[in-house]
Amino acid sequence: MQTKEQTQTTPADEVSALRHRLARLQARFRRLSEASFEAIIIHRQARILEVNQAAADVLGYERSAMVGMDGLNLVAPASREIVRENIAGGYEKPYEATMLRADGSTFPADLRGKVVSSGADTVRVTAVRDITERKQARQALEESRRRFRTVADFTYDWEYWIGPEGEFLYVSPACQRITGYDRQAFLENPQLLQQITHRDDRAALEEHLQHEVKRDEPLFLEFRISTRAGEERWIEHACQPVKDDEGRRLGRRASNRDATDRKAMEQELRVKESAIASSINGIAITDLQGSICYVNQAFVDMWGYNDVSEVLGRLPPDFVERPREVGQVIEELLDASSWVGELRAKRKDGSTFIVQLSASLVADAGGRPIRMMSSFVDVTEARHAQRQIARQAEEILELSTPVIELWEGIVVVPLIGTLDSRRAQRLAEDLLDAIASTQSDLVLVDVTGVPTIDTQTARHLIETITAVRLLGADMILTGVRPAIAQTIVHLGLDLSNITTRSSLAAGLRVALGILGEGM
Repeated sequence: MQTKEQTQTTPADEVSALRHRLARLQARFRRLSEASFEAIIIHRQARILEVNQAAADVLGYERSAMVGMDGLNLVAPASREIVRENIAGGYEKPYEATMLRADGSTFPADLRGKVVSSGADTVRVTAVRDITERKQARQALEESRRRFRTVADFTYDWEYWIGPEGEFLYVSPACQRITGYDRQAFLENPQLLQQITHRDDRAALEEHLQHEVKRDEPLFLEFRISTRAGEERWIEHACQPVKDDEGRRLGRRASNRDATDRKAMEQELRVKESAIASSINGIAITDLQGSICYVNQAFVDMWGYNDVSEVLGRLPPDFVERPREVGQVIEELLDASSWVGELRAKRKDGSTFIVQLSASLVADAGGRPIRMMSSFVDVTEARHAQRQIARQAEEILELSTPVIELWEGIVVVPLIGTLDSRRAQRLAEDLLDAIASTQSDLVLVDVTGVPTIDTQTARHLIETITAVRLLGADMILTGVRPAIAQTIVHLGLDLSNITTRSSLAAGLRVALGILGEGM
Protein backbone atom coordinates (compact mmCIF):
# COMPACT_ATOMS: atom_id res chain seq x y z
CA MET A 1 0.00 0.00 0.00
CA GLN A 2 1.38 3.27 -1.06
CA THR A 3 1.47 6.22 1.21
CA LYS A 4 0.05 9.67 0.40
CA GLU A 5 3.54 10.95 -0.08
CA GLN A 6 4.18 8.20 -2.59
CA THR A 7 1.11 9.08 -4.85
CA GLN A 8 1.39 12.88 -4.71
CA THR A 9 2.88 14.45 -7.91
CA THR A 10 5.39 17.19 -7.78
CA PRO A 11 5.51 20.37 -9.92
CA ALA A 12 8.39 18.90 -11.78
CA ASP A 13 6.26 15.91 -12.67
CA GLU A 14 3.53 18.18 -14.03
CA VAL A 15 5.97 20.12 -16.18
CA SER A 16 7.36 16.90 -17.51
CA ALA A 17 3.90 15.62 -18.28
CA LEU A 18 3.01 18.86 -20.07
CA ARG A 19 6.19 18.69 -22.11
CA HIS A 20 5.46 15.11 -22.99
CA ARG A 21 1.94 16.01 -24.03
CA LEU A 22 3.21 19.02 -26.01
CA ALA A 23 5.71 16.81 -27.77
CA ARG A 24 2.96 14.41 -28.74
CA LEU A 25 0.81 17.28 -29.97
CA GLN A 26 3.69 18.75 -31.93
CA ALA A 27 4.42 15.39 -33.49
CA ARG A 28 0.78 15.01 -34.36
CA PHE A 29 0.70 18.57 -35.81
CA ARG A 30 3.77 17.83 -37.89
CA ARG A 31 2.22 14.69 -39.31
CA LEU A 32 -1.02 16.47 -40.11
CA SER A 33 0.61 19.64 -41.43
CA GLU A 34 3.09 17.75 -43.55
CA ALA A 35 0.23 15.85 -45.14
CA SER A 36 -1.57 19.10 -45.93
CA PHE A 37 -1.22 20.83 -49.29
CA GLU A 38 -1.96 24.17 -47.66
CA ALA A 39 0.57 26.34 -45.90
CA ILE A 40 -0.08 26.21 -42.12
CA ILE A 41 1.33 28.73 -39.73
CA ILE A 42 0.96 28.59 -35.92
CA HIS A 43 1.55 31.90 -34.20
CA ARG A 44 0.85 33.73 -31.00
CA GLN A 45 -0.07 37.37 -31.57
CA ALA A 46 1.51 37.13 -35.03
CA ARG A 47 4.79 35.69 -33.66
CA ILE A 48 5.39 32.43 -35.53
CA LEU A 49 5.70 29.30 -33.41
CA GLU A 50 5.65 26.62 -36.09
CA VAL A 51 5.11 26.23 -39.88
CA ASN A 52 4.77 23.23 -42.14
CA GLN A 53 6.91 22.56 -45.20
CA ALA A 54 4.19 23.79 -47.56
CA ALA A 55 4.35 27.21 -45.85
CA ALA A 56 8.12 27.33 -46.18
CA ASP A 57 7.89 26.33 -49.87
CA VAL A 58 5.19 28.80 -50.88
CA LEU A 59 6.85 31.71 -49.02
CA GLY A 60 10.41 30.83 -50.06
CA TYR A 61 11.94 30.42 -46.58
CA GLU A 62 13.65 27.69 -44.62
CA ARG A 63 11.28 26.37 -41.94
CA SER A 64 13.73 27.09 -39.18
CA ALA A 65 14.16 30.66 -40.39
CA MET A 66 10.42 31.30 -40.15
CA VAL A 67 10.10 30.26 -36.51
CA GLY A 68 10.17 33.34 -34.35
CA MET A 69 9.39 35.74 -37.24
CA ASP A 70 6.69 38.35 -37.05
CA GLY A 71 4.03 36.81 -39.28
CA LEU A 72 2.96 40.24 -40.54
CA ASN A 73 6.30 40.45 -42.38
CA LEU A 74 5.00 37.64 -44.59
CA VAL A 75 2.13 39.88 -45.67
CA ALA A 76 2.45 42.54 -48.39
CA PRO A 77 2.17 46.10 -46.97
CA ALA A 78 -1.16 46.71 -48.70
CA SER A 79 -2.77 43.79 -46.79
CA ARG A 80 -1.08 44.05 -43.39
CA GLU A 81 -3.73 46.18 -41.73
CA ILE A 82 -6.58 43.84 -42.58
CA VAL A 83 -4.55 40.83 -41.44
CA ARG A 84 -3.62 42.58 -38.18
CA GLU A 85 -7.28 43.42 -37.51
CA ASN A 86 -8.42 39.88 -38.24
CA ILE A 87 -5.78 38.42 -35.91
CA ALA A 88 -6.70 40.84 -33.14
CA GLY A 89 -10.40 40.24 -33.56
CA GLY A 90 -10.15 36.46 -33.82
CA TYR A 91 -11.77 36.51 -37.28
CA GLU A 92 -12.25 32.92 -38.46
CA LYS A 93 -13.89 33.26 -41.91
CA PRO A 94 -11.87 33.03 -45.15
CA TYR A 95 -10.58 36.26 -46.65
CA GLU A 96 -8.08 37.32 -49.30
CA ALA A 97 -4.72 38.99 -48.75
CA THR A 98 -1.51 39.49 -50.69
CA MET A 99 1.44 37.53 -49.29
CA LEU A 100 5.11 38.52 -49.52
CA ARG A 101 7.76 35.93 -50.41
CA ALA A 102 11.35 35.97 -49.22
CA ASP A 103 12.51 37.20 -52.63
CA GLY A 104 10.12 40.18 -52.49
CA SER A 105 7.57 38.78 -54.96
CA THR A 106 3.92 38.63 -54.01
CA PHE A 107 1.01 36.32 -54.64
CA PRO A 108 -2.72 36.40 -53.83
CA ALA A 109 -3.82 34.03 -51.08
CA ASP A 110 -6.86 32.83 -49.22
CA LEU A 111 -6.32 33.07 -45.44
CA ARG A 112 -8.36 31.39 -42.74
CA GLY A 113 -7.40 31.48 -39.08
CA LYS A 114 -8.69 29.71 -36.01
CA VAL A 115 -7.87 30.31 -32.36
CA VAL A 116 -6.78 27.15 -30.50
CA SER A 117 -6.58 27.07 -26.68
CA SER A 118 -4.80 24.54 -24.51
CA GLY A 119 -5.29 25.38 -20.87
CA ALA A 120 -4.05 28.88 -20.38
CA ASP A 121 -2.09 28.77 -23.64
CA THR A 122 -3.80 30.26 -26.72
CA VAL A 123 -2.41 30.19 -30.27
CA ARG A 124 -3.80 30.93 -33.74
CA VAL A 125 -3.54 28.47 -36.57
CA THR A 126 -3.69 30.12 -40.01
CA ALA A 127 -4.03 28.26 -43.29
CA VAL A 128 -2.64 30.02 -46.35
CA ARG A 129 -3.67 28.91 -49.85
CA ASP A 130 -2.01 30.31 -52.98
CA ILE A 131 -4.88 31.32 -55.28
CA THR A 132 -2.75 32.67 -58.14
CA GLU A 133 -4.10 30.09 -60.58
CA ARG A 134 -7.63 30.60 -59.37
CA LYS A 135 -7.21 34.35 -59.77
CA GLN A 136 -5.79 33.90 -63.23
CA ALA A 137 -8.62 31.55 -64.15
CA ARG A 138 -11.13 34.04 -62.78
CA GLN A 139 -9.49 36.87 -64.71
CA ALA A 140 -9.44 34.72 -67.84
CA LEU A 141 -13.10 33.95 -67.29
CA GLU A 142 -13.92 37.62 -66.80
CA GLU A 143 -11.92 38.50 -69.88
CA SER A 144 -13.75 35.80 -71.80
CA ARG A 145 -17.06 37.14 -70.56
CA ARG A 146 -16.03 40.68 -71.45
CA ARG A 147 -15.04 39.61 -74.94
CA PHE A 148 -18.26 37.66 -75.33
CA ARG A 149 -20.28 40.67 -74.20
CA THR A 150 -18.30 42.92 -76.51
CA VAL A 151 -18.95 40.64 -79.47
CA ALA A 152 -22.53 39.76 -78.55
CA ASP A 153 -23.85 42.96 -76.99
CA PHE A 154 -22.37 45.28 -79.59
CA THR A 155 -23.30 43.31 -82.68
CA TYR A 156 -25.48 45.27 -85.07
CA ASP A 157 -27.74 42.30 -85.73
CA TRP A 158 -30.13 40.87 -83.15
CA GLU A 159 -28.47 37.75 -81.70
CA TYR A 160 -30.00 35.29 -79.28
CA TRP A 161 -29.43 31.86 -77.73
CA ILE A 162 -32.40 29.59 -77.07
CA GLY A 163 -32.00 26.71 -74.61
CA PRO A 164 -33.13 23.12 -75.19
CA GLU A 165 -36.48 23.90 -73.56
CA GLY A 166 -37.17 26.87 -75.82
CA GLU A 167 -36.29 29.54 -73.25
CA PHE A 168 -34.11 32.54 -74.12
CA LEU A 169 -30.70 32.18 -72.47
CA TYR A 170 -29.24 35.28 -74.09
CA VAL A 171 -30.65 38.16 -76.14
CA SER A 172 -28.46 40.93 -77.55
CA PRO A 173 -29.44 44.58 -77.02
CA ALA A 174 -29.90 45.02 -80.79
CA CYS A 175 -33.33 43.43 -80.38
CA GLN A 176 -34.63 46.78 -79.16
CA ARG A 177 -33.39 48.62 -82.25
CA ILE A 178 -35.11 46.12 -84.53
CA THR A 179 -38.28 45.24 -82.61
CA GLY A 180 -38.74 48.06 -80.12
CA TYR A 181 -38.72 45.51 -77.25
CA ASP A 182 -35.73 45.31 -74.89
CA ARG A 183 -33.93 42.07 -74.06
CA GLN A 184 -35.70 41.69 -70.74
CA ALA A 185 -39.03 41.46 -72.53
CA PHE A 186 -37.80 38.44 -74.50
CA LEU A 187 -36.18 36.81 -71.47
CA GLU A 188 -39.42 37.11 -69.52
CA ASN A 189 -41.68 36.04 -72.39
CA PRO A 190 -40.27 33.15 -74.52
CA GLN A 191 -43.30 33.44 -76.87
CA LEU A 192 -42.76 37.11 -77.67
CA LEU A 193 -41.05 36.41 -80.99
CA GLN A 194 -44.01 34.37 -82.23
CA GLN A 195 -46.45 36.96 -80.91
CA ILE A 196 -44.92 39.84 -82.88
CA THR A 197 -44.54 37.80 -86.07
CA HIS A 198 -46.88 38.80 -88.91
CA ARG A 199 -49.96 36.58 -88.89
CA ASP A 200 -49.30 35.47 -92.49
CA ASP A 201 -45.78 34.31 -91.54
CA ARG A 202 -46.50 32.88 -88.09
CA ALA A 203 -47.18 29.32 -89.30
CA ALA A 204 -43.89 29.25 -91.22
CA LEU A 205 -42.00 30.44 -88.13
CA GLU A 206 -43.68 27.87 -85.89
CA GLU A 207 -42.74 25.09 -88.32
CA HIS A 208 -39.17 26.42 -88.49
CA LEU A 209 -38.84 26.50 -84.68
CA GLN A 210 -40.10 22.92 -84.43
CA HIS A 211 -37.58 21.73 -86.99
CA GLU A 212 -34.60 23.67 -85.70
CA VAL A 213 -34.47 21.85 -82.36
CA LYS A 214 -34.00 18.57 -84.22
CA ARG A 215 -31.71 19.60 -87.05
CA ASP A 216 -27.93 19.83 -86.92
CA GLU A 217 -27.41 21.99 -90.00
CA PRO A 218 -27.88 25.77 -90.22
CA LEU A 219 -31.41 26.85 -91.12
CA PHE A 220 -32.66 30.04 -92.72
CA LEU A 221 -36.00 31.85 -92.86
CA GLU A 222 -37.39 35.24 -93.82
CA PHE A 223 -40.48 36.56 -92.09
CA ARG A 224 -42.17 39.80 -91.07
CA ILE A 225 -42.70 41.21 -87.61
CA SER A 226 -44.71 44.07 -86.19
CA THR A 227 -42.54 46.31 -84.03
CA ARG A 228 -43.64 47.78 -80.75
CA ALA A 229 -44.45 51.00 -82.68
CA GLY A 230 -46.60 49.05 -85.15
CA GLU A 231 -44.16 49.17 -88.06
CA GLU A 232 -43.80 46.17 -90.35
CA ARG A 233 -40.26 44.91 -90.77
CA TRP A 234 -38.70 42.01 -92.62
CA ILE A 235 -36.38 39.73 -90.63
CA GLU A 236 -33.63 37.64 -92.20
CA HIS A 237 -33.18 34.75 -89.73
CA ALA A 238 -30.30 32.25 -89.57
CA CYS A 239 -29.73 29.69 -86.80
CA GLN A 240 -27.55 26.70 -85.97
CA PRO A 241 -27.22 24.27 -83.03
CA VAL A 242 -25.04 24.96 -79.97
CA LYS A 243 -23.19 21.93 -78.52
CA ASP A 244 -20.67 21.35 -75.75
CA ASP A 245 -17.34 19.54 -76.17
CA GLU A 246 -19.06 16.20 -75.72
CA GLY A 247 -21.61 16.97 -78.41
CA ARG A 248 -24.56 17.51 -76.07
CA ARG A 249 -27.10 19.97 -77.41
CA LEU A 250 -27.20 23.23 -75.49
CA GLY A 251 -29.85 24.85 -77.61
CA ARG A 252 -29.65 26.94 -80.75
CA ARG A 253 -28.01 30.24 -81.59
CA ALA A 254 -29.78 32.60 -83.97
CA SER A 255 -28.99 35.82 -85.78
CA ASN A 256 -31.77 38.14 -86.96
CA ARG A 257 -31.06 40.92 -89.40
CA ASP A 258 -33.39 43.76 -90.36
CA ALA A 259 -33.93 43.08 -94.07
CA THR A 260 -36.65 45.70 -94.62
CA ASP A 261 -34.51 47.99 -96.77
CA ARG A 262 -33.13 45.05 -98.75
CA LYS A 263 -36.63 43.74 -99.39
CA ALA A 264 -37.74 47.18 -100.57
CA MET A 265 -34.76 47.39 -102.93
CA GLU A 266 -35.43 43.86 -104.20
CA GLN A 267 -39.04 44.83 -104.88
CA GLU A 268 -37.94 47.97 -106.70
CA LEU A 269 -35.40 45.93 -108.65
CA ARG A 270 -38.06 43.39 -109.64
CA VAL A 271 -40.28 46.21 -110.89
CA LYS A 272 -37.40 47.65 -112.91
CA GLU A 273 -36.43 44.23 -114.24
CA SER A 274 -40.03 43.61 -115.22
CA ALA A 275 -40.18 47.00 -116.94
CA ILE A 276 -36.96 46.29 -118.83
CA ALA A 277 -38.00 42.74 -119.71
CA SER A 278 -41.40 43.89 -121.00
CA SER A 279 -40.13 47.01 -122.76
CA ILE A 280 -40.89 47.27 -126.47
CA ASN A 281 -37.39 48.71 -126.86
CA GLY A 282 -34.53 46.29 -127.23
CA ILE A 283 -32.37 46.45 -124.08
CA ALA A 284 -28.80 45.14 -123.83
CA ILE A 285 -26.32 45.33 -120.94
CA THR A 286 -22.63 44.61 -121.40
CA ASP A 287 -19.60 44.59 -119.13
CA LEU A 288 -16.86 47.17 -119.63
CA GLN A 289 -15.09 44.79 -122.02
CA GLY A 290 -18.20 44.76 -124.21
CA SER A 291 -19.38 41.22 -123.55
CA ILE A 292 -23.19 41.03 -123.52
CA CYS A 293 -24.48 39.87 -120.12
CA TYR A 294 -28.20 40.69 -120.48
CA VAL A 295 -30.75 41.26 -123.22
CA ASN A 296 -34.54 41.41 -123.01
CA GLN A 297 -36.94 39.54 -125.25
CA ALA A 298 -37.53 42.62 -127.41
CA PHE A 299 -33.82 42.61 -128.36
CA VAL A 300 -33.97 38.91 -129.24
CA ASP A 301 -37.04 39.46 -131.43
CA MET A 302 -35.67 42.62 -133.02
CA TRP A 303 -32.53 40.82 -134.22
CA GLY A 304 -34.43 37.68 -135.24
CA TYR A 305 -32.95 35.20 -132.76
CA ASN A 306 -34.85 32.37 -131.12
CA ASP A 307 -33.47 32.49 -127.58
CA VAL A 308 -31.48 34.71 -125.25
CA SER A 309 -28.73 32.07 -125.05
CA GLU A 310 -27.82 32.81 -128.69
CA VAL A 311 -26.88 36.36 -127.71
CA LEU A 312 -25.34 36.25 -124.22
CA GLY A 313 -21.56 36.34 -124.10
CA ARG A 314 -21.19 37.73 -127.62
CA LEU A 315 -19.79 41.12 -128.59
CA PRO A 316 -21.82 44.07 -129.97
CA PRO A 317 -19.95 44.19 -133.36
CA ASP A 318 -21.64 40.88 -134.20
CA PHE A 319 -24.97 42.69 -134.41
CA VAL A 320 -24.21 45.65 -136.70
CA GLU A 321 -23.44 46.04 -140.38
CA ARG A 322 -20.25 48.07 -139.80
CA PRO A 323 -18.46 46.65 -136.68
CA ARG A 324 -15.92 49.49 -136.49
CA GLU A 325 -18.71 51.93 -135.65
CA VAL A 326 -19.30 50.04 -132.38
CA GLY A 327 -15.73 50.72 -131.26
CA GLN A 328 -16.22 54.44 -131.88
CA VAL A 329 -19.50 54.41 -129.95
CA ILE A 330 -17.92 52.64 -126.94
CA GLU A 331 -14.96 55.04 -126.97
CA GLU A 332 -17.26 58.08 -126.93
CA LEU A 333 -19.52 56.45 -124.35
CA LEU A 334 -16.66 55.85 -121.91
CA ASP A 335 -15.52 59.43 -122.43
CA ALA A 336 -18.89 61.21 -122.16
CA SER A 337 -20.95 58.63 -120.13
CA SER A 338 -23.71 58.63 -122.76
CA TRP A 339 -24.22 58.36 -126.52
CA VAL A 340 -27.26 58.81 -128.78
CA GLY A 341 -27.30 58.12 -132.49
CA GLU A 342 -28.24 55.70 -135.26
CA LEU A 343 -26.59 52.54 -136.52
CA ARG A 344 -27.43 50.04 -139.20
CA ALA A 345 -28.00 46.73 -137.42
CA LYS A 346 -27.64 43.23 -138.85
CA ARG A 347 -30.15 40.48 -138.05
CA LYS A 348 -29.40 36.80 -137.59
CA ASP A 349 -30.43 36.15 -141.23
CA GLY A 350 -28.10 38.89 -142.51
CA SER A 351 -30.77 41.48 -143.32
CA THR A 352 -30.22 44.99 -142.04
CA PHE A 353 -32.35 47.62 -140.36
CA ILE A 354 -31.84 51.06 -138.81
CA VAL A 355 -31.81 51.39 -135.01
CA GLN A 356 -31.72 54.45 -132.86
CA LEU A 357 -29.28 53.72 -130.02
CA SER A 358 -29.32 55.43 -126.63
CA ALA A 359 -26.36 54.19 -124.53
CA SER A 360 -25.25 55.10 -121.02
CA LEU A 361 -22.81 53.96 -118.34
CA VAL A 362 -24.08 52.21 -115.21
CA ALA A 363 -22.04 53.14 -112.12
CA ASP A 364 -21.75 51.61 -108.64
CA ALA A 365 -22.43 53.46 -105.39
CA GLY A 366 -18.97 55.04 -105.59
CA GLY A 367 -19.56 56.41 -109.09
CA ARG A 368 -17.27 53.86 -110.80
CA PRO A 369 -18.55 52.50 -114.15
CA ILE A 370 -19.45 48.81 -113.98
CA ARG A 371 -21.72 48.21 -116.97
CA MET A 372 -22.87 49.72 -120.27
CA MET A 373 -26.59 49.75 -121.01
CA SER A 374 -28.10 50.34 -124.43
CA SER A 375 -31.67 50.88 -125.60
CA PHE A 376 -32.57 50.17 -129.24
CA VAL A 377 -35.54 51.36 -131.26
CA ASP A 378 -36.14 50.05 -134.80
CA VAL A 379 -36.59 53.27 -136.78
CA THR A 380 -36.40 51.70 -140.25
CA GLU A 381 -40.03 52.37 -141.12
CA ALA A 382 -39.88 55.81 -139.52
CA ARG A 383 -36.88 56.76 -141.65
CA HIS A 384 -38.57 55.45 -144.81
CA ALA A 385 -41.64 57.47 -143.90
CA GLN A 386 -39.53 60.57 -143.27
CA ARG A 387 -37.88 60.25 -146.68
CA GLN A 388 -41.25 59.82 -148.32
CA ILE A 389 -42.60 62.85 -146.46
CA ALA A 390 -39.57 64.85 -147.56
CA ARG A 391 -40.17 63.89 -151.19
CA GLN A 392 -43.82 64.80 -150.92
CA ALA A 393 -42.93 68.10 -149.27
CA GLU A 394 -40.57 68.84 -152.13
CA GLU A 395 -43.28 68.10 -154.63
CA ILE A 396 -45.76 70.25 -152.73
CA LEU A 397 -43.19 73.03 -152.56
CA GLU A 398 -42.78 72.88 -156.29
CA LEU A 399 -46.52 73.13 -156.72
CA SER A 400 -46.75 75.96 -154.20
CA THR A 401 -44.33 78.16 -156.19
CA PRO A 402 -45.53 77.74 -159.80
CA VAL A 403 -43.74 79.76 -162.46
CA ILE A 404 -45.99 80.05 -165.56
CA GLU A 405 -45.03 81.48 -168.96
CA LEU A 406 -48.34 83.29 -169.62
CA TRP A 407 -47.30 85.00 -172.81
CA GLU A 408 -44.17 85.20 -174.83
CA GLY A 409 -41.95 87.46 -172.78
CA ILE A 410 -44.25 87.38 -169.73
CA VAL A 411 -43.80 85.04 -166.71
CA VAL A 412 -46.47 84.93 -163.97
CA VAL A 413 -45.97 83.59 -160.39
CA PRO A 414 -49.32 83.34 -158.52
CA LEU A 415 -48.57 82.70 -154.79
CA ILE A 416 -51.17 81.26 -152.42
CA GLY A 417 -50.76 80.56 -148.70
CA THR A 418 -48.06 81.43 -146.17
CA LEU A 419 -44.82 82.57 -147.75
CA ASP A 420 -42.01 81.48 -145.41
CA SER A 421 -38.27 81.78 -145.91
CA ARG A 422 -37.90 78.31 -147.40
CA ARG A 423 -40.70 78.88 -149.89
CA ALA A 424 -39.30 82.33 -150.77
CA GLN A 425 -35.90 80.79 -151.41
CA ARG A 426 -37.45 78.17 -153.68
CA LEU A 427 -39.43 80.90 -155.50
CA ALA A 428 -36.26 82.80 -156.23
CA GLU A 429 -34.50 79.74 -157.63
CA ASP A 430 -37.39 78.62 -159.86
CA LEU A 431 -38.15 82.17 -161.07
CA LEU A 432 -34.59 82.95 -162.07
CA ASP A 433 -34.34 79.62 -163.88
CA ALA A 434 -37.59 80.36 -165.77
CA ILE A 435 -36.46 83.87 -166.80
CA ALA A 436 -33.20 82.48 -168.11
CA SER A 437 -34.85 79.63 -169.99
CA THR A 438 -37.75 81.68 -171.50
CA GLN A 439 -35.83 84.92 -172.06
CA SER A 440 -38.79 86.78 -170.56
CA ASP A 441 -38.68 90.55 -170.10
CA LEU A 442 -41.54 90.90 -167.62
CA VAL A 443 -42.32 89.04 -164.40
CA LEU A 444 -45.62 89.32 -162.54
CA VAL A 445 -45.54 88.13 -158.92
CA ASP A 446 -49.04 88.05 -157.47
CA VAL A 447 -49.29 87.84 -153.63
CA THR A 448 -53.05 88.26 -153.40
CA GLY A 449 -53.34 84.81 -151.80
CA VAL A 450 -50.55 85.46 -149.26
CA PRO A 451 -52.01 86.69 -145.92
CA THR A 452 -48.69 87.89 -144.48
CA ILE A 453 -44.95 87.49 -144.70
CA ASP A 454 -42.27 87.74 -142.03
CA THR A 455 -39.31 90.09 -142.05
CA GLN A 456 -36.86 87.53 -143.36
CA THR A 457 -39.21 86.52 -146.18
CA ALA A 458 -39.70 90.19 -147.19
CA ARG A 459 -35.93 90.53 -147.48
CA HIS A 460 -35.81 87.38 -149.66
CA LEU A 461 -38.53 88.89 -151.86
CA ILE A 462 -36.63 92.14 -152.36
CA GLU A 463 -33.43 90.22 -153.06
CA THR A 464 -35.34 88.20 -155.68
CA ILE A 465 -36.53 91.43 -157.35
CA THR A 466 -32.92 92.66 -157.47
CA ALA A 467 -31.77 89.35 -158.99
CA VAL A 468 -34.56 89.54 -161.64
CA ARG A 469 -33.37 92.98 -162.68
CA LEU A 470 -29.80 91.70 -162.96
CA LEU A 471 -31.13 89.25 -165.55
CA GLY A 472 -32.56 92.17 -167.56
CA ALA A 473 -36.23 91.70 -166.67
CA ASP A 474 -38.72 94.01 -164.98
CA MET A 475 -41.04 92.90 -162.15
CA ILE A 476 -44.61 93.88 -161.46
CA LEU A 477 -45.78 93.11 -157.91
CA THR A 478 -49.55 92.67 -157.60
CA GLY A 479 -52.09 92.04 -154.83
CA VAL A 480 -50.03 93.47 -151.95
CA ARG A 481 -52.11 93.35 -148.74
CA PRO A 482 -51.91 96.11 -146.10
CA ALA A 483 -50.06 93.86 -143.63
CA ILE A 484 -47.40 93.04 -146.23
CA ALA A 485 -47.13 96.71 -147.18
CA GLN A 486 -46.53 97.63 -143.50
CA THR A 487 -43.81 95.02 -143.17
CA ILE A 488 -42.00 96.39 -146.23
CA VAL A 489 -42.32 100.01 -144.96
CA HIS A 490 -41.07 99.09 -141.46
CA LEU A 491 -38.04 97.42 -142.99
CA GLY A 492 -37.30 100.61 -144.94
CA LEU A 493 -37.18 98.69 -148.23
CA ASP A 494 -37.22 100.85 -151.36
CA LEU A 495 -39.86 99.76 -153.91
CA SER A 496 -39.90 103.04 -155.84
CA ASN A 497 -38.42 101.35 -158.91
CA ILE A 498 -40.93 98.48 -158.82
CA THR A 499 -44.30 98.67 -160.50
CA THR A 500 -47.10 97.60 -158.19
CA ARG A 501 -50.76 97.05 -158.85
CA SER A 502 -53.70 96.10 -156.66
CA SER A 503 -54.67 92.99 -158.69
CA LEU A 504 -53.24 90.49 -161.10
CA ALA A 505 -55.59 91.71 -163.86
CA ALA A 506 -54.30 95.27 -163.47
CA GLY A 507 -50.77 94.01 -163.56
CA LEU A 508 -51.41 92.01 -166.74
CA ARG A 509 -52.77 95.12 -168.46
CA VAL A 510 -49.61 96.99 -167.55
CA ALA A 511 -47.43 94.13 -168.78
CA LEU A 512 -49.26 93.80 -172.07
CA GLY A 513 -49.15 97.55 -172.49
CA ILE A 514 -45.41 97.50 -172.04
CA LEU A 515 -45.14 94.81 -174.70
CA GLY A 516 -47.47 96.82 -177.04
CA GLU A 517 -50.27 94.29 -176.88
CA GLY A 518 -53.16 96.34 -175.35
CA MET A 519 -56.37 94.69 -174.44
